Amino acid sequence: MKFNNMKTIIKSLMLAMTACFAVSCVVEEMDYTSDVDLGAKVDGKIIEVTADAGTLDIEVFSNKTYKAEVVSGEDWVSLKKLASSEATSEISLTGDSKFVVDYDRNARFRRMAKIVLSADNRKDTLSIKQVGPVEATIELPDNRLFLEQEGGEMRTRFISKIDFAEIDINVEYADPNDTGWLSEFERVNNYLCFRVGEKLSESPSRKAVVTFSYTDGWGEVVSDKMSIMQNGANNDIGETISFEELRQIDGRISEPICIEGYIVSDITNGNAADNPHTSKTSIDYTHTNMCGYLESLDGRYGVRLEFDTPDDYVFRRYDKVKLNLKGAVVTREGSTVVADNNPIRYAISDLTEDNVMTVEGGSAAQIPEKIKYFKDLTDDDMYTYVQLRDCEFPVRKGPLTPINEGYAKLFSSNRISKYPMLVRDINGSSFYTYTNTTCDYRRTGEMMPQGSGTLAGVIVYEAYDRFEWDVEKCAEYQAMGFDEDQILELGNIGRYQIRHQSRDDIQLAESFSNGFSALVCEFAYFNATRTDVVKTVDEYGVLHASYGSGTLTHSSATETKTGISAKDSYCYLGPCGAYKNNDNGTGVFDKDGKRVSVAHGDGSSNVVRKGSVATSDGMAWRHSTWLNGETDFHYWLVSFSTSNVPRGRHMSLQIATANHGPGGTPRYWSVDWSSDGTAWTNISSYTVPDFVFNDYTTYFQTGGAKYINVALPDEMAGLSTVYIRMKPMDSRAGNTASPYGYADSKIVNGKYNSLEYVAVRYNK
Repeated sequence: MKFNNMKTIIKSLMLAMTACFAVSCVVEEMDYTSDVDLGAKVDGKIIEVTADAGTLDIEVFSNKTYKAEVVSGEDWVSLKKLASSEATSEISLTGDSKFVVDYDRNARFRRMAKIVLSADNRKDTLSIKQVGPVEATIELPDNRLFLEQEGGEMRTRFISKIDFAEIDINVEYADPNDTGWLSEFERVNNYLCFRVGEKLSESPSRKAVVTFSYTDGWGEVVSDKMSIMQNGANNDIGETISFEELRQIDGRISEPICIEGYIVSDITNGNAADNPHTSKTSIDYTHTNMCGYLESLDGRYGVRLEFDTPDDYVFRRYDKVKLNLKGAVVTREGSTVVADNNPIRYAISDLTEDNVMTVEGGSAAQIPEKIKYFKDLTDDDMYTYVQLRDCEFPVRKGPLTPINEGYAKLFSSNRISKYPMLVRDINGSSFYTYTNTTCDYRRTGEMMPQGSGTLAGVIVYEAYDRFEWDVEKCAEYQAMGFDEDQILELGNIGRYQIRHQSRDDIQLAESFSNGFSALVCEFAYFNATRTDVVKTVDEYGVLHASYGSGTLTHSSATETKTGISAKDSYCYLGPCGAYKNNDNGTGVFDKDGKRVSVAHGDGSSNVVRKGSVATSDGMAWRHSTWLNGETDFHYWLVSFSTSNVPRGRHMSLQIATANHGPGGTPRYWSVDWSSDGTAWTNISSYTVPDFVFNDYTTYFQTGGAKYINVALPDEMAGLSTVYIRMKPMDSRAGNTASPYGYADSKIVNGKYNSLEYVAVRYNK
């Protein structure tokens, strides 16, 4: 008898545990009772259904008679027994059984019903969550209001499909001794109407924040808030000045004056502004969320806004705003000397939310249209929103940030905060567009656009020490006593750059055929016949190093690789769209870039690099012998034919290059051309940075290849054979022993320089 009782207890315990594990059941309002089993057999305690009408079959474990009851949502959910047509809000069943839940179509917001199962004093609660076709939102487009002293009836735009009676209103007054001056909130069509009391005293302006919130059927809160400031009788707000007048100020503003314009930046995508280094191994990733760009109402001028914290930055893109500048600092930056390549620009800093007077929501249509070629930009365009015409990304490889992610935010290495992507336009101009490592669309696994079109964004000037480094200025700062963490922004990469503010700003055609460029030759991947890696063009060209027998011949049918390494373990320039990482199909990434296989070229098993390609697939050419005796140097050589290229077509060379040392690799390179391989004419020069190393880090190392454009002379067109030589200019190289050792050491054979992309193109 004792044995049988024990079997019953064990069985009851097992059934109860099974039911709880299956549905995460909740035992409510009772102590544990061993002889009552009750639990719904579903995948979870919460069941989510579509907006359409439907039914659910609910299976229940029970050893008793139990009741199923709809305790909330009775107006759209009902219950019935199997084979019964009678629907009700409450049914009774016995033992292990099933019942049916009917639910109606939802035409409004998402909602939730609750069904309680009860037997004696045991309960199990199920929730039915139904999505809705209508989104419950609250939007106050004009969320900062400035009101005059007189007060009275006011109104502002209010966008919501929620019944106003269901919205909670909370008013927080800045002065707890001055309350109640906002009242009688009501909604009239798409406007919020309310009353403002008169400001009777001579005291300064007063402020309140009104929050409108709604808790939806799933228990989630949506809200928006509005800040209201009322001017004092002594008009302590001040007059509104023009951008021309603002540009005459240099320093802190002590009197109340206002400036008005449009916000042309967008912090939601993580690419509004720079994220500066605070040390060699730390980056302030919040900076992009506290900076914006204010454009004058006529679109002529712009100014950079720098708020104290991200919480102080309360704007949305296209907002029309008015700022009270009292207490803020206006700074003029740049040089009037054209050779300095440093444009005149203006910034307003030390701003807080209290400086924000009014905010009126707007749209892109309100922003003055500025469509230009890059060559037509002036310093007046700084910090304004511009659409640059007829642009392309001329390196047809990799994502917006073609870097080793191990040195970026993803793995908390914090060596790289942004990458300058090379841009070329139809006039032969070349420049860079910045993309932060916080940009949410920087590496999506999708193919980068290869055609041409419009590239829009905010015109900026930002130094990039990881591409260039001014050794003379560095020495000057050292002599003045600055340490390495204070010697920054020495890398001038051009007078203007552009910061895209959303993916929609990049309106380039997807296909190379829909662009203004044609290719003479291109070297991008070793495996020209692979189906899962982008093929290179079919035109003929040869790339080789002058040392040894190595040549890389590229034609429509074959590629040979002899004498030069077919592997570069630092290259993550993958074609972003080819998910197979190597020939046998392992190392596959899904459409979100998440790993489904541990196979990867660098041997690690915990990486998430969207669109990357295994290094063993031959992503770069590299060479390590550059010294040719004491006074001469080996070089890269590209040969091709331009017999079909007319003059006047802006022929140019693009390369992606990196040094792998650290130290010992050639720093300064020349670009020369020849028609016979003997007599050489200099075209240009460039520098190659060292790759980042965790154990030895400087501010002038980079985490990926440097993209470079070189304009080629017209004399190179129409020739049967042309040679381009990329050769070290001198023996200078980096020094691993010094944080200032950008070029104070010598070349050492055995240290690699890589070419990860080489192309010659011209306008069709």
